[in-house]
Amino acid sequence: MGPKILLADDETTLLRLFSTVLERAGYVTLEAASSTQAASLFSQHADEIEALVLDVNLPPDGAETVLEAVLARRPEMPFLIVSGQPLTGALASEVARSTTGHFMPKPFRPSELLAWVEALP
Repeated sequence: MGPKILLADDETTLLRLFSTVLERAGYVTLEAASSTQAASLFSQHADEIEALVLDVNLPPDGAETVLEAVLARRPEMPFLIVSGQPLTGALASEVARSTTGHFMPKPFRPSELLAWVEALP
C-alpha cells in the first residue's frame, strides 16, 4: 500500500475523480464529504496520513476548521487547499506562511493534483 492521502470535498463527483486518479497511481485515499467527516478520519488515521487535500467550502464548518485541527497535531503536514474562488482570509494567510501548504484554483486537471502529490517529500 502506498502513502495515505485525506481528500475532502463536498462535490462528490470531484472527490471520486481525485480518489480514482490517486489510487491508480498507487496512493491510498480517505474520502470525506464534510468537515466533520474529514476531522473524524484525520483523528482516526493521524499517524498514517501523509497529505491533506481540502476544498475551501467544506460544510458545515469549512476547510479552515479541519486544517486548524490537523496542523495542531501535525504542524508539518503537507496540505493543498482547492477552490473555485480566490483564496482569502485565514486560509490564504496559512498557505502564505506555510512551507508545506499550497493553493490550487479549480478547475484543474487531475494530473495537476497527481503532480502535487508526487512532488511531496
